[in-house]
Amino acid sequence: MSQPQLNKTILSINHVDFSYPNRNLFTDLSFSIAVGERIALIGPNGIGKSTLLNLIRNKIQPDHGRIIHHGEINYIPQIDYTDTINDPKSAGEKRLTLIENTIWLPGSLLLLDEPTVYLDENNIENLLYLLKNYNGALLVASHDLDFINRLCQKTIILQPNKVIYFPGNYSQYLEQHQLNNQSVINFNEKIVALQQKSNNYNHFKSQKDSTGRFTSRSHDHVQKGLNSRVKRAERELRNLPGKRHVYQHHIQLPEFKNWYKKSTTFSIKIDELLSPRHETILNNTALTLCTGQSLGLIGSNGSGKTTLLKYLKNYFNHQHLLPQATYIGLNLNKQQSYETVADFFYRNNFR
Repeated sequence: MSQPQLNKTILSINHVDFSYPNRNLFTDLSFSIAVGERIALIGPNGIGKSTLLNLIRNKIQPDHGRIIHHGEINYIPQIDYTDTINDPKSAGEKRLTLIENTIWLPGSLLLLDEPTVYLDENNIENLLYLLKNYNGALLVASHDLDFINRLCQKTIILQPNKVIYFPGNYSQYLEQHQLNNQSVINFNEKIVALQQKSNNYNHFKSQKDSTGRFTSRSHDHVQKGLNSRVKRAERELRNLPGKRHVYQHHIQLPEFKNWYKKSTTFSIKIDELLSPRHETILNNTALTLCTGQSLGLIGSNGSGKTTLLKYLKNYFNHQHLLPQATYIGLNLNKQQSYETVADFFYRNNFR
């Protein structure tokens, strides 16, 4: 395969507007992608990452503006594999097969929507190697920050009513963003100090007026100087890049019912647990679980993690050992319908 011509534009998005009936997503959106570029697409759930990929693919049309392609575009979508019945392959194995088959298709731009979902660490490393050696350009929508930091050299950050283009990876953006936030903090402190100085001066002047030691002219001159310094600092603050205010996000989870009065231990004996392809996952195995305990389950793609979780859910419910055992899987389409983390737990009856 011949090497592509670098710096050649393969996608141009020019002044694009797009909205749903109840929500505006993009206003005057413009950017371009050149051959060989690796660009990360970052943003919270529901901000419009998948919508932007569908606009680029011409699956939906913008309200205004133009999207111009200069080459073939391939796409690796989000797909829910968890509800497939009696499929011998795990979700991760099916995901990797789709990606490998798509990478080798002819094309100059590859769009990837959450490519690392379902993949174990080894397969993520394999995917990273394949994408780094891909001849075309990449636009990667992902929440896997470690993955995109290692792959992408540029970043597009989608925020409500705002799109940020950054000429570096996401870690570099966060470093710059932190510096900008510190500048905002410093300017806010400067403004507060100047305002306090002005207030103190007014108080001092009111006490001295009765003695006649202050003239109106000298007071006005000093006061105007202080006011000018406050306005200049506020103007410099408005011109700073990044956020105008520094704040923190707080996620409040629902309070789960403490249905057990004391710690309870469950001993589970598994004679044999088979995978959908009829391979043995566990044989003559004893598990011990305690209420209030959090356990991690680690394994490669196809090792039987999902099968074991579903088995434990059915075991606890059939044995009536718990008021309720709930399984929450990686159902991507379902997860996108939730507004918050708390909403996700509540609507799955995880209380």
